[in-house]
Amino acid sequence: MTTLQLGSAGQLDLDLACAVAGAFRLWRRAGAVCLTVDDRHVPSVRRALALRGVGTTPCDGNLTEPTGLVAAIGIGLAPARLNGPDEIDVLDVRVVPLSDATARLTRRFMRVSRLGGRRRIRCRGLLRESDALLEIRRSAWCGGSTLGGARRALRPVLFDRTATPSPLQAYAADGVITRWING
Repeated sequence: MTTLQLGSAGQLDLDLACAVAGAFRLWRRAGAVCLTVDDRHVPSVRRALALRGVGTTPCDGNLTEPTGLVAAIGIGLAPARLNGPDEIDVLDVRVVPLSDATARLTRRFMRVSRLGGRRRIRCRGLLRESDALLEIRRSAWCGGSTLGGARRALRPVLFDRTATPSPLQAYAADGVITRWING
């Protein structure tokens, strides 16, 4: 596993560039955003990010649980403002395979034409590789003030330290990872 620190991203759409890896971990700490990917995907991810104007530099990938902070799991993908220098916000992202993603879109739940049109557009984007379905598990270690400000995105884990976040689904075209990075 290789950890890359991302340069300034601005408002660029980085979701699809990161999705090249298939599975990756993004984390924020003290203003720095780092991306941990499998070694075999590093060249393609660096190239995809460079084409969007984002520089990457290898860095130390030690992600240890800080002491004295509250563990939290993600219930939403809204960005949380990290107040302390040791607070960490982590996204574990897996790109759903094309077969599963299109199968989810082509199922018929309701016969409403508006929903069918949106599903066709999403399916077309998946097939043309201009979109990807992402399965995101979010966790964080932060202080009380950060948790208070991020009630819609984070829930503290008080009694069960082994609780795991449930997967949240999002499409790369929606830009949720870019909004999370820009915090």
